[in-house]
Amino acid sequence: MSARPAAGRALISGGDSDTRHNLTTAARSPHWRNAWLFAAGELFTGSNHERDLVLAVVVQCDEDPQWPGWLYPAAPELAASILEDGLAANKPRYVNRLIDVALRIVDGPMPTEPKNLARGLSTAAQETDHRGVIRDKLRRALAGDPMHHIIASALMHYGTFGTRIPGETDHNRYVDMWAYRKGSGQRVTVANLLSSVLAVNDISPSLRLQSAIDACDNLVLYRADDGLMKPLETGRRGFDHRPVLAARADQEDANLLQLCLEQLPDDAWPAKSLLARAWWPALTRVEIAATLHTFQYAQED
Repeated sequence: MSARPAAGRALISGGDSDTRHNLTTAARSPHWRNAWLFAAGELFTGSNHERDLVLAVVVQCDEDPQWPGWLYPAAPELAASILEDGLAANKPRYVNRLIDVALRIVDGPMPTEPKNLARGLSTAAQETDHRGVIRDKLRRALAGDPMHHIIASALMHYGTFGTRIPGETDHNRYVDMWAYRKGSGQRVTVANLLSSVLAVNDISPSLRLQSAIDACDNLVLYRADDGLMKPLETGRRGFDHRPVLAARADQEDANLLQLCLEQLPDDAWPAKSLLARAWWPALTRVEIAATLHTFQYAQED
């Protein structure tokens, strides 16, 4: 038996409570993504109750206190993966809800792999009704602030959603901004931006949070000639994720870090995306097998 079916079946081998816990826990681990999708597929072939359980996990997984969904949401990519795999095909109620969740990504930060989201949404867009829903949501995002516009543009660059959408501009300009390179504009670090928010709010950080902010001094952006704030090629190479993980483990520090990121100036939204991208490799290495409520499983590679 291959690892994917064995691990997937183990995730759903208990009752509803165990299944919900396992799917929520595995949702945030890319190493368990194949097993997660296998388990979701098994449940989607079952009853409405089982399908509703999977949908609830997808909708709510970023609210799990064990996962920083406020910085790196997992739900949009999970929803897109289900759409791409066709697990909800011929079930419009579920497809529409999954489209809603996948398109939460336009609220930021910029996804590390916009291609993955675009593929799932493009699969759903093959149906005329779903394509209309997706196009309408992308149109509204294009008419929004720069962050919404740019993320929607990235999805459209990699996806297929029919004819030109009103408000659509040059995709390459925005996709290219994440091709880390040297820049000659004014530089600013994520640490500078976070410290400024604390100062405005007259908040003195704990030593642990200050250490996390100091670690972000190596995440550097510059203001390009076109006015966009873009990451420098040096942005992630020496990033020490350990102080940030330590701060996230403390609820008060995590809340303050989230506050800082939410109160960044509108034009500084790439700073949150840069931190999310720099932090992502460390988050993927967090072992979850010991926290699963399973009796036997095969670890996904």
